[in-house]
Amino acid sequence: MSEGKGARRVNPKRYDLDNPYLTKSEKLEVELWSQFPGNAMEFAFLWCALWSAFRPLGWAALIGVPLVVQLLVAVVNWYLYNKQAMWIMYLALLHKWWLWALGTAAIVALILHGQYLLAGVILLVRLGASIVAEMPFMALYWILSRKTGMHPKYAFFKRFYGRTFPFEEKGSW
Repeated sequence: MSEGKGARRVNPKRYDLDNPYLTKSEKLEVELWSQFPGNAMEFAFLWCALWSAFRPLGWAALIGVPLVVQLLVAVVNWYLYNKQAMWIMYLALLHKWWLWALGTAAIVALILHGQYLLAGVILLVRLGASIVAEMPFMALYWILSRKTGMHPKYAFFKRFYGRTFPFEEKGSW
């Protein structure tokens, strides 16, 4: 890609969706990679909640299991990224429509079993409240990318695609 003088002054620790270094398909891949652990956590939470409608689980299990899933997926995603496996997971389980279907099924089952609080929590999670629970893996990605000196999304592309960005040149930002 051609680089203008202004484009070279990008801060490598700040990632923008309109960055000039990645194509649209590469930006989509980076976003899917980045959101994968959080979506896996949400999927695990929804399954635990649905299970809880029939065999009640404590809050420790309802929260703990998804957090463990999230951190395991984040570590595997960082060290053993596989584009094809990730796409299959998104198409088979983690697509937003599947998550909404699973969330709706869990809400209905919980309401039918009188577990209104958990049904309300699921609705909040599906509306975006899970971002709070995604902070541990985001922090993990920042820690793991620290030695590159750039945002985890740029570090991901550098790591798995060998991309060298113009801002890596000494003094370019």
